[in-house]
Amino acid sequence: MARIVQQQRGKPAAQRSKAAQTAAAAAAVLPGKPLRREVNEALLLHGTQPGALLSMLANGLNERFSGTNAGTAFGNGVYLAEDLGKSDQYVELDERLSVSSELHQRLYDSSQRHPGNVYYALACRVALGHSVRTQQSGERAVSMDTRKPIFPNGNTRELSVVDGVSPPVFHHSLLAELGGALLRYREFVTFHGEYVYPEFLIAYQRCSGGAPLQRQPLAPPPAPRVVAATVTATAAAPSYQLPASTPAPPRPKPKPKRAKKAKPPKDYSALMRHGGGTWLADAHKHKAAAQSCGARWDSLNGMLYAPASANLSSFRQWLPKGAIPQLSAPCSLERLRRKGGGTLLDVPFDEKDDAKAAGARWDGDEKKWYVVEHASSFAAFERWLPPGTVAALEDEAKAAAAKRLADAQAAWQQQQAQQHRQQLLAGRAFAVAELAAQSVDGGLSSTGESFSLVEALALHVKALDLTQQAMQLAPSQAPTAAGGSEALAPRDEAHEDVMRERFSTLLERAEWIRQQLRLTASEASRGGATTACVEELLYRHALGMGREAAVDEMVGKWAASRALYQRAKLLLEQLAEEPLVGAADRAVLSKYAAGFAWRLREIEEQLAEERGGD
Repeated sequence: MARIVQQQRGKPAAQRSKAAQTAAAAAAVLPGKPLRREVNEALLLHGTQPGALLSMLANGLNERFSGTNAGTAFGNGVYLAEDLGKSDQYVELDERLSVSSELHQRLYDSSQRHPGNVYYALACRVALGHSVRTQQSGERAVSMDTRKPIFPNGNTRELSVVDGVSPPVFHHSLLAELGGALLRYREFVTFHGEYVYPEFLIAYQRCSGGAPLQRQPLAPPPAPRVVAATVTATAAAPSYQLPASTPAPPRPKPKPKRAKKAKPPKDYSALMRHGGGTWLADAHKHKAAAQSCGARWDSLNGMLYAPASANLSSFRQWLPKGAIPQLSAPCSLERLRRKGGGTLLDVPFDEKDDAKAAGARWDGDEKKWYVVEHASSFAAFERWLPPGTVAALEDEAKAAAAKRLADAQAAWQQQQAQQHRQQLLAGRAFAVAELAAQSVDGGLSSTGESFSLVEALALHVKALDLTQQAMQLAPSQAPTAAGGSEALAPRDEAHEDVMRERFSTLLERAEWIRQQLRLTASEASRGGATTACVEELLYRHALGMGREAAVDEMVGKWAASRALYQRAKLLLEQLAEEPLVGAADRAVLSKYAAGFAWRLREIEEQLAEERGGD
């Protein structure tokens, strides 16, 4: 860009832009680096709106948003001016300070107050480079110097090529001269936002006679002027009367009056301070008077506020008109919530020791005192809370405590049910594992029946499945009472170690049986079965154990009979939960299991009598 500008300096002074001279004069009294003549740098102005100012300060000026605030007479670029009178046509009023505005939070504080009724303009360093001049607008505009189109192919997003430069380079900026489309102010347009650097922010007021102008309501239209006309009738002028038979013309019906739409009430929630109280936006101008009325200073936000316990009528002069009824409503509990949990307090500095002694804690991030979470009583903090909130906070605390207790009891019941299920599965897994242990090496069951290797492998796989289910249901803590998580006892690690050892033993036996099946000839060649139904095996051996237990019971072998009844009952209960068993078979299995349970109770009573007799 610097080389191209140097090539164009040989032109007459009348053809060169005067913006560089204006920018140099302004830059001489402003801080910062001097303007760079080699890139034709100038100091130009850009008027904007308060809603778009923060984005411009953060991201710069973007030509892609051209036309959002005004037209694009000279293409889709960034428009600038050398006279504030031109930039003032595109600004909007920033009437007063808003505590919820992020722009105001960054621009104004206790040292720099919002003056009210201000407008904003950016003073930007602009690398104009080699400019093309025109007095015409639109995509067919031509250059004042070469009479060539300034937009190639009608594309208003890029300028034409600079003559006499190789390789081809597009013009860097457009200068709209006076005459033709412009009558008062020149305009500068660049189509690359990276050529523009916002260096200064100007906040100004429109003044008349040295005093700032105030926004005035629109005046009502003038009433129509009524002119009285006097008509003099002469004797020669005949008077005209309607015939008696002609009816009088009907009177026009009056138009019904339209009902006025009720205006929605204004929202003053932005003045409600988090933690209680009401912001006093303009009280910094009369800080001593506001503090004498009871206002307090918020060091975190740098503003004065009225305490929640104060009467807002004393602060009427620093509040918007009509805001007191809405702001005087009872304080909602949501405004007292602390981000990390707890309830915020409005404690003056000279009462901090009393708040600390009452149990309050200090939040260094929010610069406020607070009551810890799950507190049950707020009577000791009543003077630092908004009126009428102590009872509501205590009711809320009671409801929260009841909910925590109910949740703890539900968790305890769930853990207890899970532990019962885990113990039940562990017993069934033990029963199947005992049956599987008897099947190793083609042995005999307690009922005298023999097992094939395929049946032995099926029983081991079933025992492994049940043992794994029981291990997965083992709770992290065993419940002891319904008093909450603090009443939970440590887990039974010894029982889990036994289950893990049993699982390892079953796995080793199952692997041994699988190797035996692989090494020996197929069972089909020896007349044996190649598949086994584990449900049928469990059913057959459960009934066999029941018969054997009945025999032992008849001969008085109570302990042996009880062991066989228990194993048979566990096997039948497991069979009843298998998904492949139908409803009718499940009913039969449940009936058999209930019969075994009845026999177990009889045997337990018999054993109790024998122990009592001894």
